[in-house]
This record gives sequence, C-alpha cells and structure tokens, in this order.
Amino acid sequence: MRRIFIDDRIKKLAAEYVNQLPLVVGEAKALLQNLADDLKKESTDILICTPVEEKKAKGKSSVRKKTRPDAIEARNAEQSLKDRQEIFKGVCHKGSDYLRVSEYVEKIAEKYDNLNNLLPSKYDECFSYINSTLKDVAVDDIWIKFKGNKDKRPLYEVIVDVMGYDKVRASLMPNYVKKLGIRSCVYCNAQFAMTTLIEDVHEKIKTGKRGRPKEAKIIPLMGGYYELDHNKPKSKYPFLCTNFYNLQPCCSSCNKRKSAQDLPYSLYYEEGDPHPTPLHFAISPQDVIDFHTKGKCRGVKAYLCDEDNPNQPVVAKKDGTLAERFNFIFDIDRIYAEHEDEVEELLWRNRIYTKGIVNATNKQFAELDIEGFDFERYILGTYAKKDEVWKRPLTAMKQDIWEQLVKVE
Repeated sequence: MRRIFIDDRIKKLAAEYVNQLPLVVGEAKALLQNLADDLKKESTDILICTPVEEKKAKGKSSVRKKTRPDAIEARNAEQSLKDRQEIFKGVCHKGSDYLRVSEYVEKIAEKYDNLNNLLPSKYDECFSYINSTLKDVAVDDIWIKFKGNKDKRPLYEVIVDVMGYDKVRASLMPNYVKKLGIRSCVYCNAQFAMTTLIEDVHEKIKTGKRGRPKEAKIIPLMGGYYELDHNKPKSKYPFLCTNFYNLQPCCSSCNKRKSAQDLPYSLYYEEGDPHPTPLHFAISPQDVIDFHTKGKCRGVKAYLCDEDNPNQPVVAKKDGTLAERFNFIFDIDRIYAEHEDEVEELLWRNRIYTKGIVNATNKQFAELDIEGFDFERYILGTYAKKDEVWKRPLTAMKQDIWEQLVKVE
C-alpha cells in the first residue's frame, strides 16, 4: 500500500481545512470550555466503568460510581494497578470532587487551535500531555450523566459531538478527499471511495464594501460515498476526532473491522518516517516461473507481504508484522483471492506486450493524437504511477505484480 508524503501541498490543504472548520462546527473551543465547566458541577455524575460494565452502561444496571483518584493513590501507593482499580470501583463522587475529568477537557480546549492540523509525529506528545490528567484511567472508561438527562454517555462521545465531527464528515472532509485524489479505500484498495457533487452549487453571500453590491461566492457541495476511519481511534483519542491527518477514507467493511484497534499504519508519512510502501502484493515465485515457462495463468492468487520480505506470504496475526496484522484485521488475502481474473489478465498483458510490441505500438498510438493518452495506463489497465494508486481499486496489487513480472523478464 502506498502512503502520502506530507509535503507543502498537503500542509497547505490541512491549513485550508482548519480555516474552514469554524464555518462548519462553530466555536468548538468555547463549547469545549463550556463542557469542562459543566463537568465541575455537583449535578453532574462522573462514572468510570470496567470494560465489562461499559457494555451495560446504557441500561438500568451496573455502572458503578467511583471515587476521586487522589485519596486512593495516597492510601494504596504500594498496591498493584489491578488492586487499586478494584478499590477504585465502588465509591461514589460527584463532579465537583472529581476535577480530573474536567481538567482533561480543559486541556483539549487549551490545545484546540493546534489540534486539527497537528502532524502525526506530534500525536504521542499531545496525547501524553492531555491524558496525563487522567493517570491510570482510560478515557473510554469514563461515562457522564448531566442533570436532567436520563441516559449516561461515554465522555469521548460527548467530546466528539462538541468538536463537530459529524458535521465535518458530512460537509467538509469530502471536499478534501476529492482534492487529495482518493477514490478507493486506503486500507484494502479493493473498494471504491467516491466523492461526488451532490448539489450544483451552494451560494455563500459575502458582504461587499460600502456602496458596492454583495458578492456571491460559488461553493460546490460534495458528498462522500465511503466512511471516515479515525486512524487513531476516537474512543481513545477524542481530541483528534477532527484532525485532518487522522481522518482516512475507507470502505464500510474495513472501517468496521478496524473499529477501535490501533494499527501502526497511516495514510500519511513525514520526512524520516519508514518507507512510503511498507506493504506489497506479490504472486508466488513458482507461479512466475510456471507462467514464463509454461504459460500457466489460471488459479494464480495475489497475496500481501512486508517490505522486508517482498515475496514471502504471511499468516494473519494480531501482534505480528504489519502484513500479518493487515490480514488479521482486514482479511486482505481472502479478498484478493477472489480477484484471480485480474491477476490472469495481468499475465496475459505481460506476455502480449513484449518490449518490441510495446515500442511499435507506442509509436503508432502517438500518431493517433489522442488527448491525455497514457500508454502505460492502457497496458496495465489502471493507473501506472505510484502516486496515483488511490485513484482506482486494485491498483496497488496490479502495479506491484506487474513490477514483479517485469523484473523476471
């Protein structure tokens, strides 16, 4: 899979996105501060769940109110984390006594101006600063209940709502997915992720100078036929819920499979990061030999492999290499096993378009004067340039296998 280098063009897009945010989400920073103030009130219940209790939290049962950490830590400094958490379960406290949750939200408000185009290399530093307030408590274990509300809600959901993620997903981010040229899932590259014009224009009236007419600025209104994955899960990193680099277009299947799992892979990379193509597709070296010696094309399956072992198939492992984790989460090899026909057609093209035929045909086609004609794209049946891999499904697989076949010739 290819990644996008965060160069000046991408940084400019991120800055433009940040400038557009207030028009879509309003004064999110002020709303975060209001939330922090509400969390201090005696009428607000702060509840901390164990993972098992969390599933029951919306029902009538058993979210247990818990005490402020300070007293427990002073009393149990020598105890194990597990033992301290067990004691942490059973004692009740109101919001005014439990300031840490409020301070957590205040830190998000404090950092808000820089959060939405924060570079991925700065995520961990920001997380350490904001999350230090909660200490041993995970943010996705915290639930809150405001006065007058019947239902409890996870704190991270409230933060995500206040920061306007749903509005960003529906009204803002599709414009930037379009500008990035992404038209396929960034995880499997097997499904389309299309952004289309859903209305002819949206007019935003700008006030002209005194004595001059108002100016109507024409803005296309775009819609996305895909889901946005939070590369860093919003349940663990709610303050990154509208971060430009953390919103990654993907198909519904990959989004649901990944869910809140951490994955050491992002669509974007920076100077000094690992290679932009840490994952590759390949076919078995024996299949390549059989093709070149016997013309065998049928039943050849593509598989995913790591950059360090470009021809080595992997198994699905939860804590394995990147390719193993991709297979564990997204079932990549099973998906691509259903595209034998695409591999077969690649092999046909490789056999037909020898160097001699390519040179002769390319010369003939040049004489046809076809606008924008790309001979490499014509032969491959998809985009041939590395930075165009997201423009069409299966392009990563086709580029990698074609490169593998050409090397053997």
